[in-house]
Amino acid sequence: MAYVGFFGPKRHPWGRLSNFAPSPFVQDGQAYATVEHYFQAQKFLDPEYRRLIATAPNPHSARELGRQRAVHPTTAPVINAHRARGVKIRDDWEAVKDSVMYTALLAKFRQNPVLLKLLLSTGEFEIKEESPFDNYWAVGRDGLGRNRLGELLQQARKELRDEQM
Repeated sequence: MAYVGFFGPKRHPWGRLSNFAPSPFVQDGQAYATVEHYFQAQKFLDPEYRRLIATAPNPHSARELGRQRAVHPTTAPVINAHRARGVKIRDDWEAVKDSVMYTALLAKFRQNPVLLKLLLSTGEFEIKEESPFDNYWAVGRDGLGRNRLGELLQQARKELRDEQM
């Protein structure tokens, strides 16, 4: 069966469906450069740490801050300082993460007409995030992952298409 696949923001044209693709939007009065910025910020209840993630210089930094696992040496002190203040991932994160992702996707496509057109152009094709590193949001290395991002993109596509009718 044919499908629309993507991994990362640079593979044209479907890469712009990626959470790392530039897609500025505003949600609850805060500007976000990408879905990744929003998603990672929502892991925390601390407003200062949320703002820090929301304004991170790129989605990779936002992901590091959100995971509280530093890869880049400049990120470690920031994460450690906030951990020392007791900042941790919210207790209900696993229960709410899919709805948080869906909220971000709707905001991304509602506020970026070019990206909405791209999403709608996928027609009825299945959408797969082809990251070999993620078995929940993507299909994973073996192709058998949950592909929750793809499923949520398909759900958003339907909702947004229905809104236009």
